Amino acid sequence: MNKILMILSLFLVLGILGSCEDFVQDIDPLIDEVDDELLNDPAQVPFIVKGLQQRFATSAGRVAMLADGLADMLFFDQDLPLATFPSYKEIDEGDIQLDNNTVDGIYNDIGELIFFSDGLLERLDQMDGLTDDVRAEAEYASNFYSGMGRYFLGSYFGLTETQGGGPIDVGPFIPTAQLYAEAIDKLNAALAQAPDTTAERVVNSLIARIYLYSGDYSNAAAFAANGMKDIDEPFVALHNVEWTNRYYQQAGNGRVQWVVDFRFNDYVTADPAEAARIPLREEEGTSMTIYYVQDKYTARESSYEVFTWQENHLILAELAIRNGTGDGLAEVNAVRASYGIGALSSLTLEDLMVEREKTLFCTGNRLIDQRRSGTFHLPSGSWEYLPITQQERNINPNL
Repeated sequence: MNKILMILSLFLVLGILGSCEDFVQDIDPLIDEVDDELLNDPAQVPFIVKGLQQRFATSAGRVAMLADGLADMLFFDQDLPLATFPSYKEIDEGDIQLDNNTVDGIYNDIGELIFFSDGLLERLDQMDGLTDDVRAEAEYASNFYSGMGRYFLGSYFGLTETQGGGPIDVGPFIPTAQLYAEAIDKLNAALAQAPDTTAERVVNSLIARIYLYSGDYSNAAAFAANGMKDIDEPFVALHNVEWTNRYYQQAGNGRVQWVVDFRFNDYVTADPAEAARIPLREEEGTSMTIYYVQDKYTARESSYEVFTWQENHLILAELAIRNGTGDGLAEVNAVRASYGIGALSSLTLEDLMVEREKTLFCTGNRLIDQRRSGTFHLPSGSWEYLPITQQERNINPNL
């Protein structure tokens, strides 16, 4: 069983189902299953990395949409004909049961992302004839996705309503602060193996984000200074017609279960230029109420926006306010200009948070911003994280 565990799980990531050969004897080998030892060939590194990329893409967009639903960005309303998932209703209201099957699914995905990423580093020591280039590619992917998995776990999951964090591989509970520290260590290791300067800027920006969310503004400033620039394309998670963008699938043209908080339409009404960064369309409920749906991810294969140069500028702007250095107003106005929106004449921290919710529309960041700014919108006692699932609590003796 141990010999095929890793590859079987990887095939699940790629959507190919296999069976455990230990349960069946004296038959021809399965055509959709490969012995684990065969993956110790350096030629298989691109295949393994592709599996990590796929699990990252499905995890990133999926957890972001649920986080936006728990935040005050999206909401669930059964006045919409296709809004039928009770698990979404629990998330929207912050009254999440531990056996919520939607949370179960994404929790398992992120656990797999961490497991497979960590496992790739271990596998490299078993590979003969590994060239420096292939090792660098594998180490970069392993550390990058391992770091992002820890970031997801620390940002979006919690043991209690207000205690963020989670276990790794049925281990002890790890608080958010420690998961963030581990994520930063992993991303720094990836930075050392980054394939080009563009990747270096992306990794620097992601580290800056984690330091910002940790309240370490000095380190955040150092990494953001080397982060993404306005010459950089967005760093995205790729989707296709089989592995679809979750916002499209559940909060967009595919099916409308989540709609956008009405204040975002108010922003666009007050300044039509805001439609460039807050793309919306109308949806009518059974009561004839007009709701607003995100129109940012319009197709199954729409890429999910993980990080942009505009976010890096907003990080620099916030740090300018908090650290008293730099020109935060100029950073924000550069972001606004990129969408064709007029400049601000002044900037406060409260203004900056509004700029963040507009610019980071439907990216999963709003929930973290609400928690760190003390503006969470649900009553005391509500879940401010997605809960560590009942399944994990049942099998993990450390919880």
